[in-house]
Amino acid sequence: MALQRRAQHHPATRAAGFDQRSRAFVGFERDDYNLRLQAMRLESYDDAFKDSNGRKIEGYTTVDLLGAVALPVGKLEAGLYNLTDRTYKTLFVQANAAAPFPHAEGRRLALSYSVDW
Repeated sequence: MALQRRAQHHPATRAAGFDQRSRAFVGFERDDYNLRLQAMRLESYDDAFKDSNGRKIEGYTTVDLLGAVALPVGKLEAGLYNLTDRTYKTLFVQANAAAPFPHAEGRRLALSYSVDW
């Protein structure tokens, strides 16, 4: 299990400069397959909003499940993103878009197949 945290302090003038995310994941690996459950948390931020120079950022948490399996020829990878189908607005959208803010995608599945030669 790993935990990553990146925090930066910026003056309360622009929400776009704010980036305080925490990530945690647990994973399992074998020679021919792997699984990973990960979570990302964006903290709320309203200092810039309070001084009328920026935007209020609403925090959110997402959870994803990723996996890969080696096939006789190639590799199949899959990701189930936003497992809880949470409705949220990304940091970029909240900091840069005009209201009403568009929501991020809901739960989604991504598949890929690759062959190395």
